[in-house]
Amino acid sequence: MSDSLDDLAAAIINNDFVERAGLSFDEAIAADDPGDQKALPYVNIFASREQDRDNPTYTRLVEIYQNTQAVLDGVQEVSGGTAVFARTPVADLRASLAEVEKITSERK
Repeated sequence: MSDSLDDLAAAIINNDFVERAGLSFDEAIAADDPGDQKALPYVNIFASREQDRDNPTYTRLVEIYQNTQAVLDGVQEVSGGTAVFARTPVADLRASLAEVEKITSERK
């Protein structure tokens, strides 16, 4: 990816790829607000099929990710200290997905 950057005037790069692309966060010309509801369709989530929503392995994975300091520190490290940890209610995520699906279907 970083080889392609010389061919561009600008690029959108997720926070976990900035340093790997040989850039620094100070070079950003713009940044989104992770607290803005408009950013909700772009957050990283743990998702499963409906029949696996209570799968003990998956729920344990989420618990480890959200509550283990070493994991949180590692995520911060690979994101250059820019990771934002959120616990967004499932209902909000579903509502955001429904809105994106509606907008997408209207554009077809």
